[in-house]
Amino acid sequence: MIAEFKPLNAAWSAVNVHGSQAGIELADMGLDAAGGLMKAATAGNAERSPFLRWLRGVEWTAEKSATYDEVLRRLMRLRADLVHLARSEAKHEEVVMAIDRAEQGEH
Repeated sequence: MIAEFKPLNAAWSAVNVHGSQAGIELADMGLDAAGGLMKAATAGNAERSPFLRWLRGVEWTAEKSATYDEVLRRLMRLRADLVHLARSEAKHEEVVMAIDRAEQGEH
């Protein structure tokens, strides 16, 4: 699993070396949200024994799915906020990210 986090850690490090204080804070929150997403995706069910979780995987309940969706939305929002900040600080034109359109009710 460490290999999967290498790109995320490289991006976080780059923001911490080259970014503004606001960018660093957004990157920190994004890293925290990514950890929360992993936790939401892999949290076990108390009703299932460790053996059944190993055999059949984690059961996705409506509550678990809603938690995962909310944490994913938070991560996407933070990522878009970081993009907006970086583009603003670099004096690039503004862009509309997919999460921006989704939150405005557009498709």
